[in-house]
Formats: sequence, structure tokens, C-alpha cells
Amino acid sequence: MHSFFSRTRPEPVAPPAPIPIPMPQPSKNTPLVHDQPVAASVRIQFPFAIPYCGAVILVVPRGKRLVIESVSFEGKSRSAQGFLRASTTFDGHPMNFIIPAVGLNPNGHSQLVAGSASLRLYADAETSVTLSFHAGAGASNSGVNSVRASISGHYITV
Repeated sequence: MHSFFSRTRPEPVAPPAPIPIPMPQPSKNTPLVHDQPVAASVRIQFPFAIPYCGAVILVVPRGKRLVIESVSFEGKSRSAQGFLRASTTFDGHPMNFIIPAVGLNPNGHSQLVAGSASLRLYADAETSVTLSFHAGAGASNSGVNSVRASISGHYITV
């Protein structure tokens, strides 16, 4: 009669040998070399009676590509229903990214608004990056929308 304790233990099994996985090596033509960090900001101001306004925040230098990693904004608007549009050109095509505004203190005349996004938005060499704020319908047409918008990211050599 065999009991549980009288059984022989199985021989330990060695773990399998690791399988080498070839890792791609960057070629001499790989353009993804982080050059330098980029941070820029712009103030966008326009009367409440105008629905939107934009500004060029920077022009990408020759031989570089801009990788935008974050966009943020804060300020005063006639409505909390607005949004910020980041516009670039990538691979010859226009690109847009929309960030909705969040109202922070509704008071009937104007609102404190803010918004931010972490993203990957690219801009080609020798093209401009434009930020435009679009104010929603507000209770008043007398006043000024005033928003400070910022981007951060880095350049890569192309």
C-alpha cells in the first residue's frame, strides 16, 4: 500500500534555455534622433463678438521634424463650450487635433477655461504650427477672450 508520503518525488526539470530574439539595429539613415526639447507658448486674444482666432506658435526649422507631446491652455472665454485646435502639416498633409475647453467657474459673463492633452502630433520641417481658440456661444458679446496656449515636445533630425 502506498501512502502520499511514501511516493518518490519527481526529478526537477531544468527551465528551457532562453531563445535569443534578434533586435533590429538602427541604420545609419534612421531619422529618429532626439535633438532638443521644445516648449513654446502664445497668448490668443480676440473680442467676444468674434467666434475664433489663431496664432502661429512656431515654425519648424529646416532638417527637423517636431514631435508635439503635450498641448495645454487656460484663460478667459465667453463660454465653456469652446475648444483649442492644434494645426500642423505632416507628410505634406494638414493635421488637426481638438482639445475641448472645460469651464471652471460659470458666472454668466465670462468663464475661466482650461484644457490639456498628451499626444503625438508631428510637424514637417519648414512648416508652421498654429494654435487657434474657438469660443462657443456665450451670454455676452462685450468682452475679450484671452487664452494662453502652450506646447511641448522635441525635434528629431530628418
